[in-house]
Amino acid sequence: MTNPKTFSFTRVERLSILKNCLGVDNVSGLKILDYGGNHGNILKDGLENNEIVQSDYTCLDVDKLVLDAAKEEYPDANWVFYN
Repeated sequence: MTNPKTFSFTRVERLSILKNCLGVDNVSGLKILDYGGNHGNILKDGLENNEIVQSDYTCLDVDKLVLDAAKEEYPDANWVFYN
């Protein structure tokens, strides 16, 4: 049973949204702050496209359990809990 205090949203491709907002074709070499990034959709997309290095990615979110799980999967990324 899922913990009712833990939120995990359906994963949708978000890297293209970020690129569109920045007006770039590629985010390689950029430091990414994913405010409210949950379990790291932008990171996952960036890794699939070889555009984001884990250590260049920081996720700030209010769901500590999701952040802890994401940190296990992507230990070189930065996962910050903000209450």
